[in-house]
Amino acid sequence: MAPPTMQLRRPQKNAPMVLTLRNDAGIILAIAVLSVAIFGVDLLFPLGVAAGVPYIVVVLLSRWLGSQRGVLVVTAAVSALTVVGFFIPLPKGPMIWIGAENRVIALFTLWTTALLVVLLIRRTETIRIERDFNKGLVETAASIILLIDNEGNILYFNAFTALTTGLALKDAVGKNWLEALVPRSEWNRAQRLLAAPGDSTTEQEAVFSVSAHADEPRSFSWAARATTGGDGDLHGALLIGQDITPLVEAQRRLVQSERLAAIGQTVASLSHEIRNELHSLELAVRLLERLSPEGPARQSLDRIRGIAERLRRLFEDIRGYATPIQLERSDISLADVWREAWAVAIRNHSGQAKLVESVGDAPLRLSLDGLRMHQVFRNLFDNALAACGDSAVVTVECTVASRDGNEFVRVRVRDNGPGLTTEAKQRIFEPFFTTKSAGTGLGMPICRRMIEAHGGDMQVGECSQGAEFLLYLPFKNGIRAAPPLRDPSKE
Repeated sequence: MAPPTMQLRRPQKNAPMVLTLRNDAGIILAIAVLSVAIFGVDLLFPLGVAAGVPYIVVVLLSRWLGSQRGVLVVTAAVSALTVVGFFIPLPKGPMIWIGAENRVIALFTLWTTALLVVLLIRRTETIRIERDFNKGLVETAASIILLIDNEGNILYFNAFTALTTGLALKDAVGKNWLEALVPRSEWNRAQRLLAAPGDSTTEQEAVFSVSAHADEPRSFSWAARATTGGDGDLHGALLIGQDITPLVEAQRRLVQSERLAAIGQTVASLSHEIRNELHSLELAVRLLERLSPEGPARQSLDRIRGIAERLRRLFEDIRGYATPIQLERSDISLADVWREAWAVAIRNHSGQAKLVESVGDAPLRLSLDGLRMHQVFRNLFDNALAACGDSAVVTVECTVASRDGNEFVRVRVRDNGPGLTTEAKQRIFEPFFTTKSAGTGLGMPICRRMIEAHGGDMQVGECSQGAEFLLYLPFKNGIRAAPPLRDPSKE
């Protein structure tokens, strides 16, 4: 099958004369009146008014029609008037040859002028097309395009700049571009971008951020080029910034992945030795505790036991994040899992703690890895209890949610603590990011990996008080029957 063809409409300027008359009635009326006036004066003299040369004014006036066809039609009309004017009245004797020669010269002049006007129209149309193309390219480009003068004041920027920075062009014109667009911490880099020699053929490059409309600045790769006027003097600079924030983020993640891969290889090679040493240390502590059940040595042994426990948990966190997650699914009760995790978490909590459960028609029996889900809830509960202090209230709420056409069990875990900072919300799932003095920063990333291994997702929720996390767990044949709920803190 042949591909479909597309037909372009002829531009309005080349439309039939009836449309031109309607659009350019004033110009055509002026052409007609001036032509009639010149023709009338031409009839008063035997050899005409300079042999029809004044009609050049009419041809030049037809330039404003903006149509090549219109210029040719007007030129043909005044040429006919020039020829007719030669015969009214008809010169006699030798004057006829002088008049004919003058008329030929006039016709040549008229058509030469018409040719120049047509070329001018074509050139103007080409410039207009290039201007419209450049303007459309600038306005639709997904890059910052900024024009500044010699003083660094903004002359113009495109729509993408306004969208990225939240500035309106009318409010930014005349302001210094550094103060308006660039964070103060990036001024040195930005100024070096314009420290090139005064040569318009030299382009400088740099990477620095702009003050984005969002909370976090975005990284841009910049190129600057000096602009000159017709006199050759420098008039300012053209700056183009390409958003490379995704690239910078990808590079950061690549470096992080390489670091994690190295950690994984190291942990894998030392796993057996580390476990043996930790086990030997625990046995030695137990033996010393039997030999010294009381006294000052017991405090030192307790500290040694605590250090060994922290080393073991650190090792397990790193090993758990660096190794692939293998699921052992079974038909389990999700409520039983979080209740068991809560019972373990509150054993080490010295203050008051309460677990509030809320389940509607969400299915609570799912095909999950019970051990992995226990670890997820245990991590969430430990963090909540540590943040809430003496009077902790943790709420677990289950509902059914639809995402991308699929149904999920959404588990909302919320506490009544101080909540997360803006930075913590953005980086909570980054490996090694932690707000605890003794934390590894791997607990939450591991939890997310476990939920994703189940085909779900884990996100930070938004609540007015405390911290909130959302767990999305997919189900196919989940039983929509919630077992009787109880308050584990009362048991």
